[in-house]
Amino acid sequence: MICLLTFSVYIGSAIYSAGTQEITQVFGVSTVAATLGLTLFVAGYGLGPMIWAPMSEIPQIGRNPIYIGTLVVFVFFQFGVIYAKNFGMLLAFRFLTGFFGSPVLATGGASLGDMYRPAKRAYAIAVWGLAAICGPVLGPLIGGFAAQHKGWKWPIWELLWLSGFALIVLIVCLPETSSANILYRRSRRLRKLTGRSDLKCEPEIQGEQMTAKDIAMMTLIRPFSLTFTEPILFLLNLYIALIYGLLYIWFESFVIVFTGIYGFNLGLEGLSFVGILVGGFVVIGPFFAYLYYIQEPQFNENGELKPEKRLPPAF
Repeated sequence: MICLLTFSVYIGSAIYSAGTQEITQVFGVSTVAATLGLTLFVAGYGLGPMIWAPMSEIPQIGRNPIYIGTLVVFVFFQFGVIYAKNFGMLLAFRFLTGFFGSPVLATGGASLGDMYRPAKRAYAIAVWGLAAICGPVLGPLIGGFAAQHKGWKWPIWELLWLSGFALIVLIVCLPETSSANILYRRSRRLRKLTGRSDLKCEPEIQGEQMTAKDIAMMTLIRPFSLTFTEPILFLLNLYIALIYGLLYIWFESFVIVFTGIYGFNLGLEGLSFVGILVGGFVVIGPFFAYLYYIQEPQFNENGELKPEKRLPPAF
C-alpha cells in the first residue's frame, strides 16, 4: 500500500510532461514556461515533507492522518489543474498538488522502519525505491498515449483516477504503524473502559509536554536547520538534488530528441524512459545479495549497525 501510494503520487510529476507541447498552444506560453508545471510540482513535493514528515512523529497524530488527509486534498486539487482558467491557475495547482502529495516521499521510509527491524529494513526500502522509480519513468509512457489521442488534460485525469483509487484502498486497508500513536490510542481506550484518567503512555506524556513553540520548531525550523548544519545531510541532499536534476531534465530533453529528431510520437517517446526502470530491476538482485552476504553479518548481537556501513552501495 505504501508502494501504491508512492507510485500514485510520483507519477504525477512526469505524467504532466506529455502535454507540455499542447499547453504552450492552449495557454499561449513558451516551452520554458510550460515546463514550470513540472518544476513546481517537484518543488512542492520537495518542500512538503519538511513539514508533513515531522508531524507524523507526533503521538496524537500518527502516520495515517497525514497520508490520508493530504491525499484527499491531492486528489481533489487535480480538478483545479484540469479546469484551470489560465496559466497562473494551472501552475498554482500544480505546486499545491505536489505539496499535498508529498508526505509519502519521506514518511514512507519511516513506515517501513516501523515494520521491519534494521537488518531487514534495506530490503523493504529497495522495493519501495523501485515503486518510486516506476512513477516518473512510466508517467511519460502512460501520459504520452493519453495526450496524443485525448489532449493535455487526459494525463491529469489518469492521475486523478489512480490517486483516487489509492485513496479508497488506503482508507479501507492501511493500518497505523506508528508505535507511539498505537500506544496513545491503546491508553485512550483503556481510560474509556476503566474510567481512570491517570492511565497514560509515555509517548502521550511527551506529546502533552510539547508546546506550540516546540511543535513549530519540530515541523518548521529543525528540518531546515539540520539540512544546512549537518554536513552529511547537506552533502547527501546535494547528491540527491543532482540525481533529481538529471532525471527531470530528461523529461523535457527526451521529448526534443526522440520526437524532434527521431520522429517518435508522444506515446512511443515514453518508451525511451523504460530503460531506467529496467536498470532498477537489474540492480536490485545484486543489491539484495550484497545485503544478505555482506551487510547483514555486520550487525551485532543487539541488531545494531554503524550508520556509515549503509553507505558503500551508494558509492
